[in-house]
Parts: sequence; C-alpha cells; structure tokens
Amino acid sequence: MISYRIAVMGQGYVGLPQFLEFANQYPVMGFDINPMRVDPYYLVHNAEKLGYHPDVILSVRHVNDFIACFEQNLVYARL
Repeated sequence: MISYRIAVMGQGYVGLPQFLEFANQYPVMGFDINPMRVDPYYLVHNAEKLGYHPDVILSVRHVNDFIACFEQNLVYARL
C-alpha cells in the first residue's frame, strides 16, 4: 500500500483550502513565509469561514514553530 505525505507551500487563499481538503485523507504539512498567514487566529478565522474545523489548521502553526530550528539543524549537520 502506498503512503502519501503532502506539503502545501503557502497558506493563503489558494493554499489554505488545499491544505484543508488534503487533510481529510492524507497527512499534510502546511508552510508559509508570511507570519500573518500562519498566525493561529488568522488561520482559525479563515478555516471557520471556509466551513472547516479549526483544530486541523492549528496543527500547521505547531509545525511552523519548529521550521527554523529544523533548518538550523540541517545546516549544522552539513558543516
């Protein structure tokens, strides 16, 4: 059986609905370089506006909190 993991780059008006749709069936991670887009209140507001439960979208914020540390560890490992 094939297992998929999906990353959605960008959590704006295109990426957020895609993230939410994929999250219904697959493990999904969402990223954005604009901190306002990954702000939990902004994400919850948009998710509810689109008719989705906000608990799913709040997981994106948790992942984004650790991206800088993850990238830093990758750089250190390659030095």
